[in-house]
Amino acid sequence: MLALRVKREKVEELRLELFRLGVLDGSRKFVVEEEFVEIPVLGVEGVELERWGATSIEQEDPVKRADVHDPRKDILGRIDIPDDLIELLPRKWELLGDVLILKLHERLDSHRKNVAKAYADVLGAETVLQDVGGIVDEFRKPRVKMILGERTETVHKENGFLFKLDAKEIMFSSGNIDERIR
Repeated sequence: MLALRVKREKVEELRLELFRLGVLDGSRKFVVEEEFVEIPVLGVEGVELERWGATSIEQEDPVKRADVHDPRKDILGRIDIPDDLIELLPRKWELLGDVLILKLHERLDSHRKNVAKAYADVLGAETVLQDVGGIVDEFRKPRVKMILGERTETVHKENGFLFKLDAKEIMFSSGNIDERIR
């Protein structure tokens, strides 16, 4: 079982790079040994080991991850909608603190409160907003509509930092994590 051994302070940046390259092995856990961490990988092709001060090793005692729980299964168990609409349910969402943002297919319009309630219950959201048109104007304000809840201000935790924001007023995409880390 192949892994990269790297100093702790380089782990998060290297993890993101390995994920981008598609070589991070999600079936095994990271192993922490004092000042070093072993990051499980599927291979090292395309990885600049010298850049990260990393060495490629064979793990002696790899630690397997438990199967990842898919919250969508729980969500499907809580929604009461016609079977022909199940495939239209969102497979992705943005959860910012306790505010959830969903993109819903137009055929789900008459079921949006039921859908929002199921997603909120499973994902721990107090408020659910529907993304109704992406981002607008020079301030990149999201076009959203309230489905469930009353409050759109929230505190979102990411990489040890707290972001206080109003999800109705500010676009905050999980895809921009590299920018926030930088």
